[in-house]
Amino acid sequence: MEEGSKIKIRGLPDNYTLILVDGKRIGSSRDTNYRPDLGRQDLNWITPDMIERIEVVRGPMSSLYGSDAMGGVINIITRKIPAVWGGNVTLNYTQPTTSSKLGSSVQTGIMAAGPLTDNLGLRLTAGLTEREADKKYKAGEGATGAKDQNYNAMLHYQPTDKHTFSFEVGHSIQKNEKGSQVNALTGIETETSWGPKELTHNNYGISHEGEWSIGKSKLNAYYNDYDQSLENIITKSSEMIVEGSLSMPFDFMLEQNVTVGGQWKKQELTNTRTIGTLPGGSWNGVGYNNPVVDNKSWALFIEDNIKLLDSLNLTLGNRLDHDDKYGSHHSPRAYLVYSPTEDLVIKGGVAKGFRAPTVKETTPGAATRSRGGGCNGLLGKTWFDENGSPHIYDRTGCYMTGNPNLKPEESTNYEIGVNYSGLGSDLGITYFHTDFKNKIAYSPLGYYYGNWFTRNENINAAITRGIELVANVPIMDYLNWNNNATYFFEAKNKDTGETLLSTPKLIINSALNWKPMDTFSLELGAQYQGKQYLTDTTNSSSMQKRHTIVNLAANYNYSENLTFRGGLTNLLDKKLANGGSDYMVERQQVFAGLTYKY
Repeated sequence: MEEGSKIKIRGLPDNYTLILVDGKRIGSSRDTNYRPDLGRQDLNWITPDMIERIEVVRGPMSSLYGSDAMGGVINIITRKIPAVWGGNVTLNYTQPTTSSKLGSSVQTGIMAAGPLTDNLGLRLTAGLTEREADKKYKAGEGATGAKDQNYNAMLHYQPTDKHTFSFEVGHSIQKNEKGSQVNALTGIETETSWGPKELTHNNYGISHEGEWSIGKSKLNAYYNDYDQSLENIITKSSEMIVEGSLSMPFDFMLEQNVTVGGQWKKQELTNTRTIGTLPGGSWNGVGYNNPVVDNKSWALFIEDNIKLLDSLNLTLGNRLDHDDKYGSHHSPRAYLVYSPTEDLVIKGGVAKGFRAPTVKETTPGAATRSRGGGCNGLLGKTWFDENGSPHIYDRTGCYMTGNPNLKPEESTNYEIGVNYSGLGSDLGITYFHTDFKNKIAYSPLGYYYGNWFTRNENINAAITRGIELVANVPIMDYLNWNNNATYFFEAKNKDTGETLLSTPKLIINSALNWKPMDTFSLELGAQYQGKQYLTDTTNSSSMQKRHTIVNLAANYNYSENLTFRGGLTNLLDKKLANGGSDYMVERQQVFAGLTYKY
């Protein structure tokens, strides 16, 4: 998944969205890459057969989750272990229709779950997805291939009605399959590759949920690691987390439910490609030879849900995060929900968000080499080295390095919204305003100890204002029209006044769902994306024009156990070619699949 195609919430980059599975972090593989953006988003580490539903929270949730939840939270909820043995097998096949040079995809998954004893249950899942690489494609019109494998096992132990324990282990592998690209000018075919050659992910966890006389508790201890090391290169990361919470309902003047909790986290990163590799020392004259960096942090949080009236609820919360490198940070939140009728909800509030610098961003010995846009800030100025000698940047490249003095990025979000759910509909509008400061970005540093440098700095402030709309309405007894949209009134850098170019001004998703019978449904969907630039410059080669993609999907329940599905993606075969590969939409494809439940 190239950078322009990753999931983003409210215009913020993908690393500002926290991804959870059953409320637990899945870690991050970003810094095992040469550059954080040169890899896939961490979304494909469990088989779809495990998923029961996906919850999405828009806007900052740092008051509960801390760092990385500035844009929002995606929480993947997995299936529970049933009282009797059962499961399902899934097979999906996708084939491009426009060229035999474009690769097909096959996805298979299996889940089996059930009781071992009266109080012990087991869930096993496995998945394999293979996407063939495209051959002889032009830039922006094809992609390399991938082979993903996912395996997961969970034991669920319930010794009493009030206490449960879960033990979980997972192992996943993502492999890159090379494709080939043809130069539009010379016609020469070259091998292409994007992302890690092979990336593995392991996770282990133990959880407890309990009911006590004072409330309900949750306790999790879990470990994630990512590794894409090669024969002579070590690139791996890991994190260990222990976290817990206690929710206590009580009446003191008003009906309330207070949740208190905490978290302890240790991170470690080893990257022999980019840490401790600088020739001649770093920009500060110190030689860094150790490719291993680590960090520890802890947090305490509290949230109080207060019933002011039968129709009015107030949520107050705050989280204190303490990091070994940057110190302490508070993330308060206040939110009010008013329900004058059963169908009408008015809500609004203010919340602080933050993103802590990564261990790589704060390490002066961490550096990636750039020969292009990463060094452009050095142009047009005379720089003086450590001895006072002048130098002028001559486009020979630079090192982009970390900075131990970074502060956390911060945001303040204000929002107010109205939702109506009467007459079988779901209608809503939310206005949001986010002030963003201490944005971390590379800034020109100069020429030191024989090398040109740019360095991470807290340099930018930004503002985004917009509305989010939802309109799901029944048109006929068997026909529903579902819509959602995000429109930005403003998205700009407050320091320079420049537009945040990677944020489309308008995004619309619309779908007609026809269900003439209980066993059959047909959906015609469309996604509109406004014009967006994919870098911080307005060069036309990095711009993606506005476009609409139409999809058609059908679902047929042949029996209680067997479901068939099929359809076409990119129904009108919209071709998006901008001479680059930052943003790509697959050409028209036909897909078919089935799920068998047992």
